[in-house]
Amino acid sequence: QKGFMWFGTRNGLNRYDGVGFKVYEFVYGDSTTLSGNFINALVEDSVGNLWVGTLDAGLNMYDREKDIFIRYQPKAGDRDALSDNWISELYRDSNNNLWIGTEKEGLDLLEPGSKKFKHFKKDPLSNSTLSNNHIRVIFEDAKANLWVGTYGGGLDLFYRKENRFVHHRHDPDDERTIS
Repeated sequence: QKGFMWFGTRNGLNRYDGVGFKVYEFVYGDSTTLSGNFINALVEDSVGNLWVGTLDAGLNMYDREKDIFIRYQPKAGDRDALSDNWISELYRDSNNNLWIGTEKEGLDLLEPGSKKFKHFKKDPLSNSTLSNNHIRVIFEDAKANLWVGTYGGGLDLFYRKENRFVHHRHDPDDERTIS
């Protein structure tokens, strides 16, 4: 939106206007800048906010009006905060929910207008939770099913109404399973 192209790199966030680039970077001591320069994921929400996931520095929301970033990072003892600083994937679904895939702490959900993150993690005592906390990809299909690809756990299908995950893993003895 707004006529810009955005690129995340290992050296910050780049905004291209068709003529040149403006580079946004972390500046030590300035909490209105990016929380880190290694950008892993970008997504725009339904109202035009740009969300920026970083490698080991959390989540940022770009405030276009003020040309600043709002940081979201884990806080000790705060169960409503972001669960992990390492963001591996960002996805906006058809309900405008922001899904945040993390490297070690599973899947987070931020609903529109909320500042509280919901967390979905692997529980070794339950077969209906994530298969692995290392999230690689998030996708919503045409039926609004949420698919979550994990590193080492396979592919998970999230049934939202039931708040449960179904796992799809490779079984070498069953040719109908995922490869």
